[in-house]
Amino acid sequence: MAPFEPSEATLRIVLLPDDGPERTECCNTRKGGDILAGYLEVFSESLVGVNITVVFQGIIRTWRPSLNAQPDHNATAEYKFLSETQEIEATSSHRHRWEGLSVYRLPFAFTIPTELISSRSDVNPEYLTLPPTVREGQSYYGLATKQEYMQPRITYVITAVSTRFPRGTTSATKCRTKREVTVMPSIPASPPLQIEHFPHEYKTTCVKTLKRRVWNRPLGELTISAAEPKAFNISTSAPRASTVAAVKLLFQPCEAHTPAATPYEWRLTVKSHLKVRTFYSTTPFTQVPTKESVKSEPLAEMTSSCTYREIRQCDTLSWRLHRLSSAGTIASDTLATPWTTTLIVPVNASKALIPTFLNPLSARRYVLVLHITVDKIHHEAIVLEVPVQVICDPSQPATLSKRGASSETSRDGAEHQIAEGVGTMDLEDCHVPSLLDTTQPPLYAAR
Repeated sequence: MAPFEPSEATLRIVLLPDDGPERTECCNTRKGGDILAGYLEVFSESLVGVNITVVFQGIIRTWRPSLNAQPDHNATAEYKFLSETQEIEATSSHRHRWEGLSVYRLPFAFTIPTELISSRSDVNPEYLTLPPTVREGQSYYGLATKQEYMQPRITYVITAVSTRFPRGTTSATKCRTKREVTVMPSIPASPPLQIEHFPHEYKTTCVKTLKRRVWNRPLGELTISAAEPKAFNISTSAPRASTVAAVKLLFQPCEAHTPAATPYEWRLTVKSHLKVRTFYSTTPFTQVPTKESVKSEPLAEMTSSCTYREIRQCDTLSWRLHRLSSAGTIASDTLATPWTTTLIVPVNASKALIPTFLNPLSARRYVLVLHITVDKIHHEAIVLEVPVQVICDPSQPATLSKRGASSETSRDGAEHQIAEGVGTMDLEDCHVPSLLDTTQPPLYAAR
């Protein structure tokens, strides 16, 4: 049987070391700064009159269902945030023989950038951060464009095109092939979010009235607050990403000698989970997307899910009793003085999470939800929702224990104080007078 002879160029993209003898599992994922090297195999007897182009692109594609429920009218969008092109010239040195065929092996190399650049000065700095490869939501295949869209789909792809101009004709014959590449760039932490710009997005403070039972007189008010914790870093050698949330508690008794108002005897239960919010649009965002802003943008959508639930208990809290008045004098025994403490809550997350990102057509945001219960005390639900970032930063050191407290690292990579599920720290609260000392038994005295 006569050997196979292709009538036109046949292309195949080979990446190293993915397709080489030294391939390993970790070769499949690239990061910013990596060299994307390989060669293009062209099966053809001659490349005379053939133009060959190799393009490396980063593309975002989104879609949303048609408002009139017609699949052919689904709204789609595409945004190219990266494009690098190489024109390859074939020479006789690239030609090889393989099973009777003539094969050209044309080398190429691209450098994955660490960040994007823009000719505009007013572009959002977050848009210049290289996004990770993402495949989220439902898939839709556009018949007209012959492309796959998701909610969102962020892809990096190498495309090779050979263009031949046959003699005696004006029309060109093209052969095309492509290969996707998984990219997980280094994404450092951004500055903490300015909560005042997102009034309905988060809840960093919660005030509740405490009672011994439903129909009893109030014991006082408990104010609980938390700020944005350190980011989860998925680029860690630990089995899971972890961080710690500092939760401040301020208990203001109703009276100086309120019966049963003994916070140092309380036992707290802290339930935590991550809320995952994914935003996508078929038109560029006019502002940083939030759950409120998508309501006013007809072409934008948000999906939300919860992941990684944990429950921790704290049996012993180190409370401080503040005995100074606002004027700096010792408060009278007839006045109710506040108690304060700070919980250090370890929180874990899966390393499979997608890092926080923002681009013109899609975004990923995370919210840390803390549900706190005071056992054997009646109160309405105490829930905090604070922003938290998920990053991929190999240069970031591991989380250290606070103020050199006695701590150990658990197998899941999260730190916890001594043997407690939740630890405590003595931190001054800016909303209460300075601490003098405690009048409670030594067992519960502040350190």
